[in-house]
Amino acid sequence: MADKKYYWLKLKKDFFKRHDIRIIESMTNGKDYILFYLKLLVESIDHNGNLRFSDTIPYNEEMLGIITYTNPDIVKSALKIFLELKLISILDDKTLYMNEVQKALGHESYWAEKKRESRPAVCQEKLLTEQKKIAPAVNGEFEKFWNLYDKKVGKPNTIKQWNKLKQPEIDAITRHLPEYVKNTEKRFRKDPERYIKHRVWEDEVISASWNKPLNYQEYLNLDMSEKKYYEINQHDKLWYKK
Repeated sequence: MADKKYYWLKLKKDFFKRHDIRIIESMTNGKDYILFYLKLLVESIDHNGNLRFSDTIPYNEEMLGIITYTNPDIVKSALKIFLELKLISILDDKTLYMNEVQKALGHESYWAEKKRESRPAVCQEKLLTEQKKIAPAVNGEFEKFWNLYDKKVGKPNTIKQWNKLKQPEIDAITRHLPEYVKNTEKRFRKDPERYIKHRVWEDEVISASWNKPLNYQEYLNLDMSEKKYYEINQHDKLWYKK
């Protein structure tokens, strides 16, 4: 397949603020002159700025009017103005040359266009690949863990830790978690990320029936946070309050 080329005009943002363009636009029929000029630029871009009917026949005013759908009087007046402002040149062989087309010319090959068009698809595919790394956790067993754990902090980091787990570890968490949640008040529960990272599911769950009285030995077996909880909220259950 022949490698086609595509061309386009790259007009600067201040094109209509240029002095020469403003001068033309302010004239009687000025907007028609500007439109005619742009049409000539478009006609010339795939010929490196040259306008010619064929190798042996140059364009005349009437022919330019026909190919651009422009009134012949507009063509005649506009060409004179364009020459005076050096927007166009008439070469020795009568070829009409658009002096600024090289500055405004953009082009790419057919295959370059296809490559450019494929970039968004590649980026989207990469994004989906990244999302798939998280999706199984978010949509599957992780959500069961997240809801049962019931301490909803640090979800993104928790997902990262969860995705490092192997299935036997997930199974162990599933067995351990109900008892852990039951016996650990939310405020004393580790953040879910730390629960996974520190492999808390491998620790023994110490039953903490918060409403039962504690004897001295049971009190000593509590960790510092549990002791504090009892002293503040359940002090009447401590052995020395009997």
